[in-house]
Amino acid sequence: MIKNRIVGLEYHRADSLVLNKDNFRKHPTRQIKYLNDAIAEIGIAGACLAWKCQETGKLTLIDGHLRASLNPEAELPVLVLDLTDEEAKKLLLTYDSVTGLAKVDKDLYNDLFKQVEFSIKNLRIPLFNHKEVKLDIVREEPKEQLTTITITAPTERITEHYKLCAAHGITPKITSTAYTKGCPAIFDYLGAKKWLVEIAWSIFTNGTYWEPFAGSAAVFLGRPPQFKMLSATLNDKNRNVINFFRAVKAGPHADLLKFYDTCEETKILTLIDKYRNAEPPNITDDGEDFDIDRAALFYFCSQFIFKNNNHKLHYLIDKAQQVYYDDDRKRNLLLHLQLCQHRISQTILTTKDWLDSYLPATNIFFDPPYEGTEKVYAEKSVSISTEVRNWIIAHLQSLERANVIICGYDKEHDDLLEFGFKKESFVRFNIRSNPTAETIWYQTAKR
Repeated sequence: MIKNRIVGLEYHRADSLVLNKDNFRKHPTRQIKYLNDAIAEIGIAGACLAWKCQETGKLTLIDGHLRASLNPEAELPVLVLDLTDEEAKKLLLTYDSVTGLAKVDKDLYNDLFKQVEFSIKNLRIPLFNHKEVKLDIVREEPKEQLTTITITAPTERITEHYKLCAAHGITPKITSTAYTKGCPAIFDYLGAKKWLVEIAWSIFTNGTYWEPFAGSAAVFLGRPPQFKMLSATLNDKNRNVINFFRAVKAGPHADLLKFYDTCEETKILTLIDKYRNAEPPNITDDGEDFDIDRAALFYFCSQFIFKNNNHKLHYLIDKAQQVYYDDDRKRNLLLHLQLCQHRISQTILTTKDWLDSYLPATNIFFDPPYEGTEKVYAEKSVSISTEVRNWIIAHLQSLERANVIICGYDKEHDDLLEFGFKKESFVRFNIRSNPTAETIWYQTAKR
C-alpha cells in the first residue's frame, strides 16, 4: 500500500518558512521573471512542500524556495509532510528531478499556447521557443583564490603608477592589496559605498535583495561569501551602468577590454568625449539585452570620470607618462570581471524609476542622491531623497520583516528615528572634499 505522507494543507508567511540548506537548485534570472509574471497573471495556484525538521523543529522547505523568495510577506499554501530528515533529503533529490525528465511535445504545446491570451508581455512568448533557448549553467561560487586580486607587474611600474596618481591626488587603480572578503566594486562611481560594505553586511542576512539606486553596486558585490542571495534586483536609471552589468553577467569579458590598449592622452580624451556625447544605450528597461561596444566604452572611461561634482577628468597620465595596460593588468581586470559575474549571476538588472523596480526583499539598500547634491545629478536630489524616506514611513508595516538601510548626510532622515530606526554617522569627505557626517539609518527585520 502506498503511504500518504501529506499531513495537511496550511498557510504560512513566506518569510516564516526555513530555506533548505541542502537545496541544490539555482534559479536563473529568466526563471525568476517568468514565475513572477505567471503569479501576477494567474495568482498562486500551487502549494509548497515542507516538513518539520527534526534537527531544528521548524517548518523547512523541500519545494517552493523561489516562490517564498519573491514576496517574503505572502501567505503561501504549504503541504506539510510527515517525513524524517533523511526522507526529506530523498524527496529533495527526486521531486523536481523527476519532472525534469519529461519531454515536451512542442506541437501540442504550441497548439495549446495559441488558445490563450496573456496580458503580461513576457508570457506572450512561448516558453519553449525563446530565441535565447540554451542550457542554464549553474555557476558555482568562485573558489577562495578567485576572490584574490593581485598585481604581478614589475615593482617599478607599480611604483611609477603610485607616484603619478599621488601627484594628481587620486587613489591608484593598480593595487597589490588582496581582496578576500568579497568582490570589489568593478568601476568608480559617484557616491560609491565601498567603505560601507562590512557595516551593511553586519545588518543584512541571507535571503533576497533590492537596491534601486545601484550605481557601482559596491555593497552588493562586496558581500562576504557566506551570505547567500536567492534573488536580487539591482536598478539604476543610468542606462550605461545597467548595460555594463548586463554585459558582465552575460560574458565572455574579453570584448570589455577592447579599449584597454589605448594609452595616449589624445586618444583617451577622444574616447571620453565620445562617451559623454553619446545617447544612452538603447536597451530594454527590464530585459537582458546589452550593447557590448557601449559597455566597453563605459568601462574604460569610468576610471577617469565620476571623480567630482563637475565630472572633471582626473588624469592618470601627464605629458611624459602613459597609463600601463600590460598583460598583467589585463589578466587582473578579467579576473575581477569574472568574480563580478559570479556575484550577479542570479540578479535582475533593471533601468527604471526607482519605485518601479520594487520587489519585496529581505534586504533593502537605499542610496538615493543626497540633499545638497542636486548639481551633480540630473534630477533634484532633495525630492528623490524625501520621496524615498516618505515611502519607507508609509510602508513600515510591510517592511517590518526586512533589513533596511538608507544613506544620507547628517540629520537628513532623522524622521525615521521615531519609527524605530537606528542611526550611525561617519566622518567622510564629500564630493567637494569637505568633511561631512555621512550617515546611515537602519532597521533589522522583526522575526
